[in-house]
Amino acid sequence: MIEDKIIGIIATPLELEGYEIYRIKFFEYKNRNTLQIMLERKDGQAVTIDDCEKASNLVSVLLDVEDPIEAEYHLEVSSPGIDRPLLKPEHYKKFIGQRVKLQTVVPVNNSRKFVGDIIEVKENIITIKCGKETLDIEYSNIASGNLVLTDRLIKLMQQ
Repeated sequence: MIEDKIIGIIATPLELEGYEIYRIKFFEYKNRNTLQIMLERKDGQAVTIDDCEKASNLVSVLLDVEDPIEAEYHLEVSSPGIDRPLLKPEHYKKFIGQRVKLQTVVPVNNSRKFVGDIIEVKENIITIKCGKETLDIEYSNIASGNLVLTDRLIKLMQQ
């Protein structure tokens, strides 16, 4: 995959600058290729516009030299945002107690869409509380997951 090739080129230089790759996605939308890179700061601070500019300049130089993408593309560097996608168990673990919106591949209790609070994260299972019901959802069954903007999440992100 092109994303893996790009990670191999940019991950170490970004880490040396204090950034961690959250997600890389290469996609076409309206006949325009976009390389979307979401970053977090390794020190836990919020990603600023200056951080995005600095990382974008670094990535541009690296990709111009290595040239892993044959087509023209638009580079987009950002933070994952407050309502970020949750892509791996560590992301869910970091936000235990927060509200999440999940969509599953296979229905759980006759539904594929859930909104609830993350209660527990184990190696292969994420436990969420949806109203009065507690659900164990296998990580491999999650098609997508995002944080839901709440006052509690805003307070957490401001710390």
